[in-house]
Amino acid sequence: MLTLSNTNLVNDTIVQFYFSEKRISSRSVPVGDPIAFSAFTWQNQDNLGLEQIIKFPHVELNIGNSFHPASSVFIAPKAGIFLFSATVLSDGQSASELHATIAVNDRNICIAFGDARKYDQGSQTVVLQLRANDEVFVRVTGYSNVSVYGSTYSSFSGALLYEM
Repeated sequence: MLTLSNTNLVNDTIVQFYFSEKRISSRSVPVGDPIAFSAFTWQNQDNLGLEQIIKFPHVELNIGNSFHPASSVFIAPKAGIFLFSATVLSDGQSASELHATIAVNDRNICIAFGDARKYDQGSQTVVLQLRANDEVFVRVTGYSNVSVYGSTYSSFSGALLYEM
């Protein structure tokens, strides 16, 4: 066993690290069916209304087929801890600021912002505990009559980190 101790004194706290080649190589990681997706939009989406789901119809990856490109909704096939990320680019010509939220079952979780006066990109990443059949999507919030720029500048991705 390789031991590294008393190497870092930060705010009167001794930080100790213990490394074991055997422990690292035999560390058990839950293995199940992988779930992951990554989708984006090629087309601009103009005049989006309040609460309207932003569409990400072009799918780069959809392991487990839990992301539905026609509706742009991810449906959790099982309970677990998931990571989601959304990036949106405002087109600089909208009447209103772009506020896009990652939502779960109609509950807004976090908001990405894009300025209406210029091309402006906002992103959010969140780790969530979901139940089977929970729905996750990105939608407009705060303002209506907004636009999302396409050309792959806007995307939505997610992955199962740990099955519960």
